[in-house]
Amino acid sequence: MKKNLLVAAMLLCALTISARPYTHSIGVNVGNIYGVSYKGYVAENFVLIADLNVKLGASKGYSWITTHSDKDHRDMLKDAGAKLSGTDKDLMGGKSYPFAYWTFEANPNFAYQGLLANTGFASIHWFAGAGISLGCGQYSHYGYDRPKATKGLYTSMPEMETVTLGKAYKDMADERDNYNKLSSEEKKHYGNPIGMKLGLNAIGGVEFCFKGAPLALSVDFRPGWGEFITFQKYEMDHNKDCNEATGAAFFDWALGASLRYCF
Repeated sequence: MKKNLLVAAMLLCALTISARPYTHSIGVNVGNIYGVSYKGYVAENFVLIADLNVKLGASKGYSWITTHSDKDHRDMLKDAGAKLSGTDKDLMGGKSYPFAYWTFEANPNFAYQGLLANTGFASIHWFAGAGISLGCGQYSHYGYDRPKATKGLYTSMPEMETVTLGKAYKDMADERDNYNKLSSEEKKHYGNPIGMKLGLNAIGGVEFCFKGAPLALSVDFRPGWGEFITFQKYEMDHNKDCNEATGAAFFDWALGASLRYCF
């Protein structure tokens, strides 16, 4: 029993030894995230990982009922039987539905890092922690059927097409193009298709710090929660405007590799 405890204690010590192979490092990320990355020690076994990335992803989530700034408009919707909170029951029967998304975000993470092994070519480290994300982005539904766009009126039985993942990304590009073609006055009430993105995430991975070269290669996975919030303005009667905010909550994730120069 004492021998097993001693082995366990030695293993724990091996995992927590830092050996700090560098103080700071900068580099690039690739995977479903693309951008620049910084990683540096803030204490003996604690690191800051701060990235600025473009992320391309596909996930499932729920859209949330729009909230309105104008009380009269809220009362009108309530009288009409519209829900003012909760998930959007008009899409996919209230179940989560797939959507594609892109974001441009800052993602700072704080993690614990320890030495896993020391080989002839590199020291191998593990790390685990959590962080936040904040930026902007856009999303589009896919995985359902819609009428094909045709010239003239639809027939009584319109031909349908399946919205694939690739078409969802094209829909997002078309939305941005259509918005950019509007006049400045029209843009005030159309609603920018690009909204605010925020989220929380965990992070875990492995890092190789090469001996004889000031380079570190790491691979990590970042599961978490994210939300898009978009804003639009409606022109009401009597020259009164109503602002609305619509959100979409989703499982946010990233899988990537980072190559950094250490100093």
